[in-house]
Amino acid sequence: MGKTNHSFTRQIMEWQVKHQRVLPWNDIDDPYRIWVSEIILQQTRVTQGLAYYHRFIHRFPNIEVLASARQEEVIKLWEGLGYYSRAVNIHKAAGIVMEKYNGNLPDNYKALVNLPGIGPYTASAILSFAFHQPVPAIDGNAIRVYSRYFGIEKDVSRTATIKEISNLSSKLIPKDEPGQFNHAVFNLGSKICTPKNPVCHQCPLHSDCIARLNNKVDLIPLKKPKAVRKVQHLTYCIIRQNHKICVRQRNEGGIWQGLYEFPEREKISSWIESVGNNLILQHQSMEYKHILTHLDLMISFHVYELVKGNMPNGYLRIDWKDLQAYPLPVPLRKHVLENNALLLN
Repeated sequence: MGKTNHSFTRQIMEWQVKHQRVLPWNDIDDPYRIWVSEIILQQTRVTQGLAYYHRFIHRFPNIEVLASARQEEVIKLWEGLGYYSRAVNIHKAAGIVMEKYNGNLPDNYKALVNLPGIGPYTASAILSFAFHQPVPAIDGNAIRVYSRYFGIEKDVSRTATIKEISNLSSKLIPKDEPGQFNHAVFNLGSKICTPKNPVCHQCPLHSDCIARLNNKVDLIPLKKPKAVRKVQHLTYCIIRQNHKICVRQRNEGGIWQGLYEFPEREKISSWIESVGNNLILQHQSMEYKHILTHLDLMISFHVYELVKGNMPNGYLRIDWKDLQAYPLPVPLRKHVLENNALLLN
């Protein structure tokens, strides 16, 4: 390890001692709790994820309890956090761990990445935090810190660039405190080496940071231009008949996998045509904008009364007052259950 590399490790570890964040999953080596925290923090800010983490651990204190729960219950507890495939996958993975590994998360990379919902970063994080293995964990914060420090002017969306960064990190990570080192890099990227307006004068690495020395902090890490945001229009049909409405569970993947939703108008257009005048439009909402990571949803709701005939095939028929018990996407919960104009009387 060269002088600069040795300096990187020493300085960032010393900085971490004074600036480490007090979080419930830090300074523990419980593989299950670390796994849960890492899954929750995927695409989620720490401030938002904390409450979900505490609720999740309280309800599912170990892998056995999680594996034995109904998937619906896991998804319901996840409601509002988004990216619901995470909830589906962690439940599936818990079942696999019970079946194949006697309820214990495996301590090797290959076995971990073969579990649903665990990718390269999450596997590396679990290995370093829970099993104290000197494995670099490369998330967005780490990519930014390493790219700027080493002056890497390559597209960080490319696998080859991430591999290069990981190889550099593997030369820096101390064998005796790998988890603390990875936490230090994440913490530095979150607090100091931020995407915009980094506080370089407070960084313990500023004297050797190539991006700072070359006035390229604002240019590194290099990313390909963002794709143009797409807009999708959705019209949901709330069909009532004798205080009943119909819903279905999404099982085709996507961000709302496992959640319940009303029929989409375009998917039941032939059914609407077949019932004709027996379907009476009671209310039509304005369009609501719901922003996702790479997509803007424009959602509207049509409330119908079905006077005669059967509900659309393939949907559950439930009492509308029971809807609260079903896990729903945020826009459906927000604009139906919380909007008096759409509540069914």
